[in-house]
Amino acid sequence: MTRRFPFRRFLIPTRFLLPLWLFGLAVAGLLAWQAPIRYATAQTCTFTISPASRNFDAGGGSSGVLINASTAFCAWTAVSNAGWITVTSGASGMDNGVVQFAVASNFGALRNGTMTVAGQTFTVNQSATVIGSGLVFYPLTNPVRLLDTRGQALSPNACTVNDSQPIAANTSLLQAARGICSIPANAQAITGNVTTVTSGGGYLTLYPSGAARPTVASINYNPNEIVNNVFTVGLGAADGAFNIFALNATDVVIDVTGYYAPPAAGGLYFHPLPAPVRLLETRAGLPQPVVGCVQPGAPLQSGADSLQTATTACTGIPAAARAIVGTATTVSPQGGGYLTLFPADASRPLIGSSNYDTNQIVNGPFTTGLSPSGQFKVFTLATTELVIDVLGYYSTEVTDANGAGLLFTPLAHPVRLLETRNNLAFPGCFKPNAPLNGNQVYTQPARGVCDGVTIPATALGVVGNATTVSPQGGGYLTLWPTTAAQPTVATANYNTGEIVNRHFIVGLGNADGVFNLFSFATTDLVIDVSGYFIPLPANQPPTVDAGADQAIAQPAMANLIGTVTDDGLPIGGGLTAAWSKVSGPGTVTFGNASQAATTASFSAAGVYVLRLTANDSALTASDDVTITVNAALAVNAGADQVITLPATATLIGTVTSGSPPVVIGWSKVSGPGSVVFGNASAAMTTAIFAVNGTYVLRLSATDAIGTQTD
Repeated sequence: MTRRFPFRRFLIPTRFLLPLWLFGLAVAGLLAWQAPIRYATAQTCTFTISPASRNFDAGGGSSGVLINASTAFCAWTAVSNAGWITVTSGASGMDNGVVQFAVASNFGALRNGTMTVAGQTFTVNQSATVIGSGLVFYPLTNPVRLLDTRGQALSPNACTVNDSQPIAANTSLLQAARGICSIPANAQAITGNVTTVTSGGGYLTLYPSGAARPTVASINYNPNEIVNNVFTVGLGAADGAFNIFALNATDVVIDVTGYYAPPAAGGLYFHPLPAPVRLLETRAGLPQPVVGCVQPGAPLQSGADSLQTATTACTGIPAAARAIVGTATTVSPQGGGYLTLFPADASRPLIGSSNYDTNQIVNGPFTTGLSPSGQFKVFTLATTELVIDVLGYYSTEVTDANGAGLLFTPLAHPVRLLETRNNLAFPGCFKPNAPLNGNQVYTQPARGVCDGVTIPATALGVVGNATTVSPQGGGYLTLWPTTAAQPTVATANYNTGEIVNRHFIVGLGNADGVFNLFSFATTDLVIDVSGYFIPLPANQPPTVDAGADQAIAQPAMANLIGTVTDDGLPIGGGLTAAWSKVSGPGTVTFGNASQAATTASFSAAGVYVLRLTANDSALTASDDVTITVNAALAVNAGADQVITLPATATLIGTVTSGSPPVVIGWSKVSGPGSVVFGNASAAMTTAIFAVNGTYVLRLSATDAIGTQTD
């Protein structure tokens, strides 16, 4: 209330003044309780935001922005200017407020984006992905025929309309892949089978669009020979396409079995086996001991599907495996035909995992999906003996009994890692200029710079093609990690003088980045590499910032501007946030306890410690913030007084609690003369009056919440 000071040469009792000042208070009270009136007068609204920017790790996260308006009734909006930043709450409002936002995971380079908040620019900076260019594998439910230059009608698996003409000699065909045929827009590499049909002899080179054609071969073939090989090729960054170069005119068939893309739900990690395993050996009468988890002792029959189980104790492949990688070798087939490997729970597609002639030993690399029970089927057109060797598998598990899962990175262009031929026309990063001697083990380094492309020191496997050239006898080639004993498996089989090109994946020694080579017969060898596998980095705990300590006065709420962010690991784990009370005298009610940026109200004054905790599904981290809750600001100007000039009035005002800083001020409301305060900024002070009369003085106090007077 306001205080009146009547001054006479004699003391006038206070009660004679009561009717007047009570009447004044009643009138003032009526005015105070009237509904607020908003006038349509022009006003200038300015805003400040806090903070002006935030930094996030690659895994994204969430936070908020505090808006302070210069005056009441000022409206504002908040919009994101980047697709990876989402306003989750507070897209519009009036006066002061909070905007909540979320930042998506980043699978690329460092990036910056902005939001426009109340007309101000808020900047978000996000780190590059911690997994670099690493990709996971996504097998297609059913393989698709991406290209068949003979015409679409020849295959029910065809998903594009192709011209019925072969690839011309010494030309490259640009083939689209990304965004068609079940290959999504974020695919960065594809794998499958490439088959030459009705050709003039020579080789094909598959390489990303936008890259210069490298001196490598994806497949070699003789005139009119039907030859099938697995391929893995990166896609051009701009158009998601790849090139197919043919030395001589040939029809080409491309079947896609899967693709590589950034980690997300459903993605699979590659796990190389410690050593390749012989899953199936159908031949009977072999010298003991016979190697093979399954030994039926009879060939596979023509026109039938044979059910095989991959996830067994013998193979060491866990139940979480969803695809396997290996080689399927036909031995002494009773006629020409082809093999098809496919998941046990899928319909058999019309594609060839390998093609063979009568009595021909053909080694066919493959990647095939597995059913949930870990099984796949093998179809053969002709009766044949069959040997299946498995070198690794794809699984949803980041780590299992065989070690850490690996991520694939395609090279900007394939490189020729090894070229043994003593001919300057054939370049290579390693060039011994002499063939491999038969029955001898060689070591081949893989890490480092080759043809301007780097295979990093963290690489634990490489992908490519191995080509035997003019072997001096029939035999086989085996590639395996230096950390394992030489296995009884074949990466490729060859005949005397034959050029044979086979796709391979081989693990590298952890310490030296080297793999082993063995050839049964002396032969020249060419090794081309198209990509490599790297492990995931170690998962780090989330980064949490609960915001700055603050003080408020009841009944105001605290704006909690917390931030949680993460490195994005484990893949698919997700990041959650949760607020909780650590200590304090009363209860705390959060606006949304699962939002990093939210509000908190308190039942009682006191000091509270609140905790913001983040969880990435494997690791947790937290940060605390202290909120000092003061009682509501209260002002009392003291009792009315009557004094006689020239006396000085002693003002015994009090100001209690409030949210610091509190600004105090005495002022004159009414009276006939001037008033001089001893210290107008102190609640307890003195007042000197110029002339007799009745004066009304006011004590005001202002804190962060507002102003109170008496």
